[in-house]
Amino acid sequence: MYSATTPWSKWLDEMTEPFKKLVEKEEQFILQLLNKDFKVLEIGSGSGRLLNAMASHVKEVVGIEYDYLQVRESEAALGKIPNVKIIFADGKHIPFEDGYFDLVITVFNTLGNQGYDKFRLLNEMRRVTKSGGKIILSVYAENSTEYQREVYKKYQEMLKQHGYETVIKTIGDTTLMLSDGFPLFTSERFSKDKLARLFHDTGFTQFDIEHLTDFSYVVNAQKWAVKLA
Repeated sequence: MYSATTPWSKWLDEMTEPFKKLVEKEEQFILQLLNKDFKVLEIGSGSGRLLNAMASHVKEVVGIEYDYLQVRESEAALGKIPNVKIIFADGKHIPFEDGYFDLVITVFNTLGNQGYDKFRLLNEMRRVTKSGGKIILSVYAENSTEYQREVYKKYQEMLKQHGYETVIKTIGDTTLMLSDGFPLFTSERFSKDKLARLFHDTGFTQFDIEHLTDFSYVVNAQKWAVKLA
């Protein structure tokens, strides 16, 4: 709905300062992990911001995006970079073989937009990560409600300019943006305990959770190598 009227790159420009800081911190965290031999996958690659930043540091970088207009936007911007590939696909059905990537990432609370499907997304991310490879994701922390409402009000104003009337509601640990009762946007928040249970239940035994900013967490998880007999 939103990207059909406003490019994601413009939305980034309209963010509040805390969210701009989050975007910068995500990029800094990920770039320090890269290796020239890496094959990297980003789930929810949007307009290609991180794909562009990673391209010169790795062997191959793939972006999966389920919003076709954002796919077109990122292809137009990055189409001439030879080691970048952008695919219109659902992150819960990743079109790659098991163990293909050295590093799989999803940032800016993409996991928190999935609802119950977050388990399926994590399982798919784990499947396509090679043994010994890593999964990195950033999510909103449990104290992010006011930060979210501030930026979502700007989102709401921009939608109104295009004729969409919306209501913002907070239910438990989830913020919803509704139009005529239909959820346009769902954004879940996470505590460290909640993240730990989620990763444990998805089969991870080695992961670190730390603050990325004062209202977000970053999870650095490793897929254990297969033990040989």
